Amino acid sequence: MRFKKDQLIFGTSKSGVIHYNEETKQASLYLARNPNGEFRDVAMFGQNVCGMVSGDNGVIDETMNSSATAIVEDKGVFYDDLVRYKNGLILLGDPVNGHFFLKSAPISLGSATYFIHLPTIENQPNEACYAASGTTAQLVGKSDYVFVSGGKESARFHRFDLRDSSTYFVRDLPMVKGEGAGPFSVCFTDATHGVVVGGNYLQPKDTTGTCVYTEDGGKTWL
Repeated sequence: MRFKKDQLIFGTSKSGVIHYNEETKQASLYLARNPNGEFRDVAMFGQNVCGMVSGDNGVIDETMNSSATAIVEDKGVFYDDLVRYKNGLILLGDPVNGHFFLKSAPISLGSATYFIHLPTIENQPNEACYAASGTTAQLVGKSDYVFVSGGKESARFHRFDLRDSSTYFVRDLPMVKGEGAGPFSVCFTDATHGVVVGGNYLQPKDTTGTCVYTEDGGKTWL
């Protein structure tokens, strides 16, 4: 979900991407339902919207001049998060061939030369990300990219500068691990202060190891 003044844009599993005006109480359809899967995240740029479809194939649909166009498609990739960066998008997906899926893509077809060098990040056994409605990854400040991942034996925080992928670092999180468990969402209020929440969705009443915070940009977590 993203707010724009008094308006709300959100993706749904059945209807598509909806635009809701809180002042007029009117709703309209921005992007129609995509047969590839569910809309799990959106990114705003001016009057246009990019919607992230998660399913058997990852798809980014974009509204341009009241019409919708599929601007990105990755067959066999499950998208987890969509972040806007300058004139492009950073896509995060479940691992492919032992590495997290990370890709830069143009916002519109007219800027197809857009490219950012992203690091190659290996996943641990049975480790992936959760498509937590646009909260699995975040742009911190002007260029720092962070995301969280988890699995049967892992709960991790990742961070790097989009201008220099050699700045990448990873930290283990003192959170619950296991099937259906781990860190789901990350939120930083500034460059150094952040929180990660998660848990085990198979045991929703268990609050052990479900929230940690940092005061040094993610180098240490409590």
